[in-house]
Amino acid sequence: MGHATLIFADRLLQPFYFIIKWIKCILPKKVKETDQFYVIKFFGLGSLTRIAYVIKNSAVDESKVTFITLKSNKPIIDELQLNAIYIRSANPLYFITDYFKTIFHVWKQKGVHVLDMERSSNFSGIFRVILAIRKPSSGFYFKGMNKKIGNQSFVSLIDKPAIDSIVEMFGKGALNAAKHDVKTTHSNQVIINVNAGAYLPERMFPLSKYAGLVTKLHAEFPAWIFLLTGAKSEINRVEGFINQLEKEGVNSENIRNLSGQQSLNELLNTIQNVDLIITNDSGPIHFANYFGAKTVGIWGPTSAEMVGYSNSDTMLNLVSKEVCSPCFINPKSKVAKACAGDLTCFHMQETEQMVGKIKDFVESSAKKTNIDSH
Repeated sequence: MGHATLIFADRLLQPFYFIIKWIKCILPKKVKETDQFYVIKFFGLGSLTRIAYVIKNSAVDESKVTFITLKSNKPIIDELQLNAIYIRSANPLYFITDYFKTIFHVWKQKGVHVLDMERSSNFSGIFRVILAIRKPSSGFYFKGMNKKIGNQSFVSLIDKPAIDSIVEMFGKGALNAAKHDVKTTHSNQVIINVNAGAYLPERMFPLSKYAGLVTKLHAEFPAWIFLLTGAKSEINRVEGFINQLEKEGVNSENIRNLSGQQSLNELLNTIQNVDLIITNDSGPIHFANYFGAKTVGIWGPTSAEMVGYSNSDTMLNLVSKEVCSPCFINPKSKVAKACAGDLTCFHMQETEQMVGKIKDFVESSAKKTNIDSH
């Protein structure tokens, strides 16, 4: 189901969400401090990883956090060693059965806080309200200030990084930014991710410009081996990209096509053992941030600043200065409307300048590593 279809279906539930949210406000309240959380997060491997990053680098006790998520997310939950209750979505009967089993399970728990981290979904909002009958709950919303209504808290996503809002949802103070040693594996292997999944394809840096970028990097660093990653559904896109690279003079010996060949575990292992990852906004950028891998992020309709990924020894963000970027502010944003779908924010980024910034980033980290080793 596409992004637009999901948004349309979710909008149909808006009246029901408003009604049930209002009913919860007048129900008897049982509010007390708790450090046990049930986190609703159905979609997005990258989003799940970002929440796990907050848990790992804050005062939250991860043993007291249980995710409520789709069964299809089990591989990333296992890799991040998180607790979870799964809802199967293979067919409606499984979904309904697990939906109600989860409700009854949470109802039996005492001293828990239900957190809805699906951002602006009416469906997950309804689910949160039902799960949290006579329990405190929190959800995101897109207004300027946090607010509290009875035992419901609403955390704003406006004018702050998403990571900070996640911290506020847990109510555990500030995030302790992860400190990672700048490491160089000397493998000369560089991951190139040209994909972004079906949810928001506008996040993908245009293939022609991406090919130009990699071609220039190949000329600058001829020993680099480019590892092309992607899911099975993305094989054709990756193969088309490889054809462009070879036409532009990148040696085939310097290209490895891993698309459709790696399990999630193998991908995460690769991310931790290469010299560099270059990717647009997609799952791999969140995986890389979680593990402290050296990463170049290419941003257009979405924003590193809004996510909470600042430039550092392990992260370089390449962004344009277009006034309309970022245009994806929330899941209901009309993406690329100002540029009529042209994605000016990507096209205005000059590959020559991008290569210069990447070269400085790589060389400064290598210099720092050499200094630290002496």
